[in-house]
Amino acid sequence: MLSKLSKHLTATILFLSFFIFGANIAEAVTLVFVHGKGSGKDTVANVTNEYWTTDMIRAATRNYQAKSLVVSYDGSQYYWDVSSDIAGQINNYLNSFPNERLVFVCHSYGGIQMRFILCNSTTSSPYYNYRGANFARIASATSHVITLASPHSGSEVADVGATLSNSAFTSWIVALVDNNSNSSKVLTTAHLTYASQNWLRDSLRTKAFYTVAGTETVNHIYHLNDLGLGAVDLLVSFNGATDGLVSIGSAHFPGAPGGDWFNTTANHDHNRHNDDPGYIGNIIGQYGW
Repeated sequence: MLSKLSKHLTATILFLSFFIFGANIAEAVTLVFVHGKGSGKDTVANVTNEYWTTDMIRAATRNYQAKSLVVSYDGSQYYWDVSSDIAGQINNYLNSFPNERLVFVCHSYGGIQMRFILCNSTTSSPYYNYRGANFARIASATSHVITLASPHSGSEVADVGATLSNSAFTSWIVALVDNNSNSSKVLTTAHLTYASQNWLRDSLRTKAFYTVAGTETVNHIYHLNDLGLGAVDLLVSFNGATDGLVSIGSAHFPGAPGGDWFNTTANHDHNRHNDDPGYIGNIIGQYGW
């Protein structure tokens, strides 16, 4: 996939990588993987092996040159309610590795979690260290955040989730658009537009977000998930190109230093690993730290 990036974009990313991270290249780095929406809290082992896949983590860490931390949380709940769980896992890790420089890799709903944590990590934030979680310590240790297809300004699919939940999609698609879950309720465009003006204001955070968006829906016609995403794309009116659940405008909403990062031809399911080992992981590993 890297060959599809323009020469100009490649040069820009390389420049940003050197400018931001070059001076600290000798520091210890941990990639923290924050998964997306789900039906409940899973084990770290399952999230590692079945959600991210070890192939992606190996590629993202450049064959484990960097350490990795995979967190797990209840992806069916409001992001503010589970933020303390995520923060607790990260702070426990920092207790053991206090000098680590953290690079976050977040897929979908995971990007919203990290925006809430980092946008509420200073004393002037509306939900500073919410519920006693030490957001400030995490922000201090954070280098930057990479979000993969996160619905930062909401998803049109969530807006019509109740209708789609009653249609004949695969269980994976139904779980993602289930309008009865608390997480689906806060992924609507109306909620995230309001939140972005209040407790998710990007002016409240001091760490950079680099955003990646998918532009395709059906990458593999033999995958039911891909067919489901393609069907969703036909039924929902998106604002611009989409990966089946999140438009590129929403994925790039926070912006990044120098502009948005880049787009891939992945859909929402394959925007975290793809069948080709390291599809997204190679990009993260080469440019992410």
